[in-house]
Order: sequence, then structure tokens, then C-alpha cells
Amino acid sequence: IATHFMPARLVSLMLIRKQINAALDVVTTDFDFQGLWLSTPLTRIYVAREESRQYLLTLGLPPERVVTSGIPVRPEFSTPLDADAVRARYGLRTDVPVVLISAGASGGPRTLQVVRQSMPLTTPFQAVVVCGRNAELKAQIEEMVADDNRFTVLGFTDEMPALMRISSLFVGKPGGLSSSECMAAGLPMMIVDPIPGQETRNSDYLLEAGAAVRCNYATTVGYKLGQLLADPQRLAAMAEAARRIGHPDAAATAAAMATALDLPLLGISRDAQKLIQKAFS
Repeated sequence: IATHFMPARLVSLMLIRKQINAALDVVTTDFDFQGLWLSTPLTRIYVAREESRQYLLTLGLPPERVVTSGIPVRPEFSTPLDADAVRARYGLRTDVPVVLISAGASGGPRTLQVVRQSMPLTTPFQAVVVCGRNAELKAQIEEMVADDNRFTVLGFTDEMPALMRISSLFVGKPGGLSSSECMAAGLPMMIVDPIPGQETRNSDYLLEAGAAVRCNYATTVGYKLGQLLADPQRLAAMAEAARRIGHPDAAATAAAMATALDLPLLGISRDAQKLIQKAFS
């Protein structure tokens, strides 16, 4: 079971050379399918949304080979949770919305900008800022919010599933996995600085579904955050949209179908590969 196109390509090459005898199930981890994921031979392709499946079907892939599973996430993003205990662990109030600000893999100036612009807001909120392993960023933010008790600043944490579950809004980048985790947790997103290409297309899908808003101007993040916090009905509708498109059972779906071993490998001709890859270029 490959969740990245590179191991999928390597395994398919080993299959062609008869170095192994196995099924090959390819699980995509962005909301749009792109040509790099297309390996041959393979058993099934698992996509994040039905539109991607329909697109692959129109390109000629057999219906039984393409599954709309969603993107696999850990079960903790949707299993029962003692929310009060989580809030107590971080000193968070139960009567004020929690904004989860994620530095993501890169961290740096954009996270500082988000925190700085949120500080003047008068609408009640509390924020958890997750800086990952970026110790310098964590120190900078801690210094910035030293006199503002609305902010809790964390380094690396393995409690993101719990933090997402008790939050009202996620502020960060729309990577395929982090976006899927938010959707599984029913957590709306405020998208900042998406990487052109797959992240932009991820954000398009989330915006279309009503589960996210996007900040196109670096200087208006605070304004947009204030608008959302002042409109709890809109936040609630966005959370419902997130739950509607979330796939908390995606991993179980892919694992069950892949281990059934009920289909032979499917070879895709070179001409068909070129045609399909051209469609995604």
C-alpha cells in the first residue's frame, strides 16, 4: 500500500521485473489526482473525493479500480474524546473559542505574522500556537505574547488530534494530510500561504465545500480572523461542512480493500499512460 508516488513507482518496477509477487494499492494524499500517481501495474487507486474518481473513469480506468476513500488519517481525529480534560491540560477555558495556529513544516515569518495580527482583536478567543521543532520560532512567539494570557505556545506535540477536536478554527497551510485531519475532526480552516499547485487545488476544494476561507493578503489575516470569530453561526456551518466531507474511516477502507486481494494486477499501456498524464499536465 503506497501513500506516495515514489514508492508506488519503485514497487511497480519490481513487479514488472518479477522481483516480487504482490498487489499494489496506491493511496493518494491530496484532494486532486495528478499524473505522478499513475503507476503500472497496480491493483487499485484510492482518491480523496468523488470528482477525482469520475475524472479517472472518463479517462478510461475501470470502475472497480478507482475507490473514493478519502485520505487516511489517524483514528484519534474522530474517536470519543474528553474535551474538558484536554482543555484543562492546557489551561483553556470552556466558554471561549480556541484558535489552533499551526506553523506547519516550514514555520517562520508567516506564523509570526498571524500571531501578531491576532493580538489586537477584541472578540473573545484563545489560541494555541504549535511551532513544531522550530525552537527559534517558539522563543520568538513566546516573547511576543509574554503579556497576553490568551496564547498558549507549544513546540512539538503528539496531541494534534485532541487539539483539533477542541478547537473552533485551524489557521495554517492546506496540505493534504493536515486538511484531511481537520475535516475528520470537523474543524474549519483559515488557509494562509498555500503552495502553488497541489495546496492551491486543495484549498479550492475546501473553499468550494464551505469548510474553509482563504487569506489572499498577508496583511489582513487579523481582519479575517476577527470576522470569523464574530460570526459563530458561520463557524458552526463551516464545521458542519468539514464533517460532511471528512473521511475519518479512510484508512480502514483502504486497508480492508487492499488486503482482500480480490483483483489481479492491472497493466496500463504506454500510450494510455501518456494520454492520462497529458490530461493532468
